[in-house]
Amino acid sequence: DITDGQFNLSTKITKNVSLDIPIISLISTEPMFVQLDKLGGVGILSDEFDIIRRLQILFAINELRPEMKIGASIKLKEDYWELAKSLTHYGADFIHIDINNGHHKLVKDGIRRLKDEGEIDVLVGNICTPEATKDVCDWGADGIQLGSTSVGLPMVTTLLDCVPIADDYNVPCNVGVGIRNYSDVCKGLACGADTVTLDSMLSETRETLVECKVGSTENIIEDVKYHILSSMKLVGSRDLSTFHSNSELIKI
Repeated sequence: DITDGQFNLSTKITKNVSLDIPIISLISTEPMFVQLDKLGGVGILSDEFDIIRRLQILFAINELRPEMKIGASIKLKEDYWELAKSLTHYGADFIHIDINNGHHKLVKDGIRRLKDEGEIDVLVGNICTPEATKDVCDWGADGIQLGSTSVGLPMVTTLLDCVPIADDYNVPCNVGVGIRNYSDVCKGLACGADTVTLDSMLSETRETLVECKVGSTENIIEDVKYHILSSMKLVGSRDLSTFHSNSELIKI
């Protein structure tokens, strides 16, 4: 039998933001944020809403759960600095720079300004090459999202190429692309990811506030945890760090 007490799933999404489980989501509803926080993961507030709506959501969540962890996405437009300051003032624990190709001078300048002037934890995505990983870590990123839908590199290849470089900087890695099922979750973590993004798997839950969605975020996450723990048990690991080092993927 597998019990939570035998294993430690704690991890980090950025250098300074710790989680009890390696699960994040960008599905931006208040019920999803609250449920993820209760279960030990974290939600990231999407930049699809205008700034007033985003601040309202953060204010409401912090009124409900003052100690709750949450991130907030921004794009590097002209007003990004003022936006990031407002989001962190209203409770965001870290800023997610949402960009398809994170290996860009705009990202370099954005990270340095957010770090130098605001001391803000910064998660950058997406990154998909070793060169980009090294540069973004050198620029001061506190966390990186690996994967790119435009380049189309396989998830496993990207992780195996990039995670060791990020590890040299103690920068946590999230795999944000290609997680569709329990197997993908376990492979992503086995390849060195510190967290996985579960948007696809959580999209059928009632916490999305989409009509006719009846699944439970809690049930899905508990099932995900069970599969992670089963995989860890198979390779003799009780925490994610040893799961990374003990795992070996074989091409068949």
